[in-house]
Amino acid sequence: MMDKARTEKSEGKINNKFKQLADDFNFKVVPCVRARPSTKSKVENPMRVVDEIMNYNSVVEDLQELNQKMNMITDEANSRICQATGLPPILVFSKEKEHLSPLPNDKVCSFYKNITVQAKVNTNSLFKYKQNMYSVPPDLIGKNVSVQVTENNLHVYYSRKLITVHNISDDKVNYQDNHHLKMMELTFKCKDDINEYTKKHFKELEKFNEQLSEVTK
Repeated sequence: MMDKARTEKSEGKINNKFKQLADDFNFKVVPCVRARPSTKSKVENPMRVVDEIMNYNSVVEDLQELNQKMNMITDEANSRICQATGLPPILVFSKEKEHLSPLPNDKVCSFYKNITVQAKVNTNSLFKYKQNMYSVPPDLIGKNVSVQVTENNLHVYYSRKLITVHNISDDKVNYQDNHHLKMMELTFKCKDDINEYTKKHFKELEKFNEQLSEVTK
């Protein structure tokens, strides 16, 4: 949220994208002084709820159980007495929501939503996103992965576990070094010259991507 933290001597610098979000959703950003949690208790306290949610990250079996856990955590959090107001949040919210502004239109809201798509990993340890290919570890060949699109990045998950992160690229084929090396090890039984061949193959891929780029211009 902050590109430069606020200090006693500096006002700091709010991240431009976050400032745009604040403008679009009609709220004001009030930076707190760095390393002073006592000045932002309303921000720090909800982090306990996030911690409780993260505790269930790998133990829930399905979406239905996750929803049950979330409802339980939400009910508990809304019922706790707030030290600042002396009231549970659910009662305070009943009054505060009368003063909330409506959300902006759907076009503005959609700009801030993350997109998640499903993709199958092919025999070259690659999955497709918008006609370009991106790598994952070879042990995921033949399996489906979840790809979360966040700004210019692809976050790749398998069974709710983050596997790798790619920058969205214009290149047709995008291998990460470690994924590529493991693929070469699976392909060739002789390990002696594998590193040299991997470097050579990478150069061929780079040349292939450059040629395709020229064709599509």
